[in-house]
Amino acid sequence: MEKVSECKIFNGSKYVQSDIGGCYLSVEEDLKNEMNVLFSGTPCQVNALNNFLRRQNCPTENLLTIDILCHGTPSARLLTDYRHWLEKYYDSRLIEFSFRYKGDGTKRRMKYPMYAKFENGKVLEDAYTLRLYMSLYFSGLTYRDSCYNCKFSSAERCSDITIGDFWQYEKVMGKKELRGGMSLVMVNTAKGIRVAEKMTGAYMEEGDVDKLMYMRETFGATNGKTEAVDAFREEYKNFGIEYILKKYAGYNLKGRIKHILKKGLVAVGLRRLL
Repeated sequence: MEKVSECKIFNGSKYVQSDIGGCYLSVEEDLKNEMNVLFSGTPCQVNALNNFLRRQNCPTENLLTIDILCHGTPSARLLTDYRHWLEKYYDSRLIEFSFRYKGDGTKRRMKYPMYAKFENGKVLEDAYTLRLYMSLYFSGLTYRDSCYNCKFSSAERCSDITIGDFWQYEKVMGKKELRGGMSLVMVNTAKGIRVAEKMTGAYMEEGDVDKLMYMRETFGATNGKTEAVDAFREEYKNFGIEYILKKYAGYNLKGRIKHILKKGLVAVGLRRLL
């Protein structure tokens, strides 16, 4: 991508493993042509890029790397199966989907606001069926093996800048967050500092990074792989997406009632009770 407008294609959170394809080769080519390159991805992807460029003896003066606070990546197959399930459920092809839909920012929404638009014109926001994928994600059962023993889930980062949701804002900053939430930006290198100093037009405040060091969940630390992960995978392989949605994601009457109650609390401004 060479234009800001083109970045909208990959804008927003993606709770799935991305396909790098030939991206590293493109970065190498652009850097050797003395172009400025911004690469963003999970910390393991940034680390892989750094190792690749080092082996290729590629200059990196014009490279800026940004990693995200990652809590694990499900396979692309899971999202594909879920998309097909949604299309069958609503009898229409899915043409738009967002994991973190904010709209115009005026409406109270659930913590992970979902959005979907189908070819037949049907539009869903925070619908029960849209929450099921995130329920699977937060079960901790859907990640890659390497995610359960991630060596990057600490304050020691491999990128110039780290970004993510600042869920620990009130603990670290000692005050309430602004409506709409706060983002965390960690500057990790001298190159990152130079870029951060040029940032304008955004509300920013400095925090105590030492307070973050003891909050493992901030950096994506997991509890490690358990036998439940193997059981989930075996059942998914043998019985398919709808079975695991029912067993692990609350695709049942109880789950539907729970969702309605949560959505009602959010609508009347009692989100913190959740």
